[in-house]
Amino acid sequence: IWIGGSGEKRTLRTAGRYADGWNIPFPSPEAFAHKREVLAAHAADAGRSIDDIRCAVNVGLCPTEDDLQEQFGGLAPGVRPGVLMGSEQQMVDHLGRYVEAGAQQINLAMRAPWQLDHLEMMAATIGAMD
Repeated sequence: IWIGGSGEKRTLRTAGRYADGWNIPFPSPEAFAHKREVLAAHAADAGRSIDDIRCAVNVGLCPTEDDLQEQFGGLAPGVRPGVLMGSEQQMVDHLGRYVEAGAQQINLAMRAPWQLDHLEMMAATIGAMD
């Protein structure tokens, strides 16, 4: 069972009690870390460990401000903390902060118009790190 969301009283309590996986859309790495801590406390209250729950985050991929506006329009201010932007190294560093915060899975949430060249660039950048 996967549960998505960030509500600390109801959603994360339910996820802590029942979920095999949890996903949250577009938080900053710091917000992700905080929500994961809340989830861990709810899991402990239910006699479970946070290690029983696969923690995932959805992030956007918009190297430039123009890309962000094109993909997200009026939603841009709300999703900006969870969008990979800047140079390739800045985007990789942003991903690393999610991993440090406990993300076990990172989902690239792309919206039309599809910029497949951005996806190919990230795949090549991450692949070159292996």
